[in-house]
Amino acid sequence: MLKYNDIITGLSDEQKIRILSGVGRISGKDMKNLGIPCIKVGNMKDFDRDLYPHTTSISHSWNTSLWSEVATAKVNKMSEDGVDFLIAHGAKIKLSPYRKETTEDPYFASVISAAYMKEATAKGIMTGASGYYISESDVDWLDEKPNEPVINQFVVEPYKKALGISGAKVIVTDLRILNGEYKDTCAYIQNAIADKTEFLVCEHANEDNTVDLVSRGIICLDGSANALKTALVRHRKLQTLLNEGKEDVTVEQIEAELSSHRAISDEMVDAAVDKALDFIFRCTEEREESQNADIDEDALALRATLESTVLLKNDGEFLPLTKVKNIAIIDCVTKTTDINDGLGKQMEAMLKAKGFEVSCVRGVDYTNCDDESISDIETACMTAEMTLLLLSSGYDAEK
Repeated sequence: MLKYNDIITGLSDEQKIRILSGVGRISGKDMKNLGIPCIKVGNMKDFDRDLYPHTTSISHSWNTSLWSEVATAKVNKMSEDGVDFLIAHGAKIKLSPYRKETTEDPYFASVISAAYMKEATAKGIMTGASGYYISESDVDWLDEKPNEPVINQFVVEPYKKALGISGAKVIVTDLRILNGEYKDTCAYIQNAIADKTEFLVCEHANEDNTVDLVSRGIICLDGSANALKTALVRHRKLQTLLNEGKEDVTVEQIEAELSSHRAISDEMVDAAVDKALDFIFRCTEEREESQNADIDEDALALRATLESTVLLKNDGEFLPLTKVKNIAIIDCVTKTTDINDGLGKQMEAMLKAKGFEVSCVRGVDYTNCDDESISDIETACMTAEMTLLLLSSGYDAEK
């Protein structure tokens, strides 16, 4: 028996598909009249990016209290902003050295992720850890064939630990289409954590995987309505032909199309809608009003920056910058990575605010530097007492 059967029986096909293809963007008077609310989704990775250091940087401090303080400040603001479902930083570790994940340590990945989810859970905000999948770039650094103990230790267990610490019951996952031996790995890791979660959520689904995700009971915040409609119409057509006794349509054929997600049945759609409605109502349950403590965010952000900054060498005692007045910044990025996007501008503004004279050459592709760029760099460096060179990272930058 469906939990929300009374609501579901009053929904049209179009309304069911709207729910399944966009739990994170439900709107309309018709939905409101049925008592189905719109939920506001907040993603922690996009929040206060200009104020606090990246989570990867904060992890360098090895200060768990600092992680919790930053998490509290960020979650407080998202709570004040009316967020119903918070996508927290995941417990995904760096399987590939060129990924931008938080850490290579499974334990610290768990603790950092849990800090955000624990604070959200304490405020009654539904929350889930993001990034629970492996991608092709991850596979490049794993064994040739899936190694279950390795996958469990470095993918599944960090998320289980994060859920255990925080008390959260949601994982934000994906169904990446992997090749070769790893083609079923994302489905495997989802099944491996099913007993620890109430909901598996996909942030972005597409034409190729929306039906697959919905069929697995995974909730799509943003998916393909067209794919669901096509699959539903396909099943109904096959079922009609079967009932009419058409010789070229068999039960086995219909089951095969359901398994391959070319078709989806009305029963599967209703079951998925029931779960999606459960998620929506859980996100919008009235929560106790709690008074957020006053936090000096500028001071906290500065402390987080200072504690997470790692200085490997200071030959010649160049730092602090007390011996120079004129500084040149050479801001190098490659065409395929944006890891330094905005860093040169921020550094230039910061140095000028401290009274330094700064010249900045931006957008230099040091993997393919032309004569004009070389000339600009030479001019900037000749007039400066010190040159700061900002380099990208990642496979394309380092190969």
